[in-house]
Amino acid sequence: MILKGIQVEGWACFSNRVEVGPFDERINVLYSSNGTGKSTLSKILTRGLVENHGVGGAEAQFLAAMGTTADTKSDNRVAHGGVAYRLRKRFLDKPSALLEKREGAGWVRIAEDESADERMRELLRADAPGAGLTNFKHWGMMQVLWAPQDMQSLPALSGDVLSDIRSSLGVHVSSPLGLELVEQLEKVYLQVFTPRVDCGAAPARLL
Repeated sequence: MILKGIQVEGWACFSNRVEVGPFDERINVLYSSNGTGKSTLSKILTRGLVENHGVGGAEAQFLAAMGTTADTKSDNRVAHGGVAYRLRKRFLDKPSALLEKREGAGWVRIAEDESADERMRELLRADAPGAGLTNFKHWGMMQVLWAPQDMQSLPALSGDVLSDIRSSLGVHVSSPLGLELVEQLEKVYLQVFTPRVDCGAAPARLL
């Protein structure tokens, strides 16, 4: 999944509408002074993609603690499997969710509200949190696509995510380009490291 852009309104320091993007499919760098909302933007992106739009009660207080207003909106644009999607959500006051996909020059509606929440989680291989807010274990592919700023280690991943990664790596490594890459890596490795030998074999020359 590739992030194409995000538009937010009513979240923390983004009380007015702010749009970031469009992003390139390669490397993108967001830079600004401390306290301008870079970390907050990452949190908003996660919440906008995986949270149930209708989350309420005590859990909604988490959103309020982020400084949200009653009219909190998130508009996320992503590409997955060659298809462009746009997920628009509104939290707290009159909550709603709308998932659309790009067709030609416009957007076509494919799911709304609970169905939109669930369809996006299916694309991300994410789990429904049940009652309340999601946490890292619910994030699916977002567990490896990006991580919270304060997380230095990667915890155990869900089985679906591991299966997807293994499947993807298997496809790429078995392709002609993948095999060529393996050969090149092997050459570089042997220029730096001593080849590994089994116990009892003649010792390899140390480099």
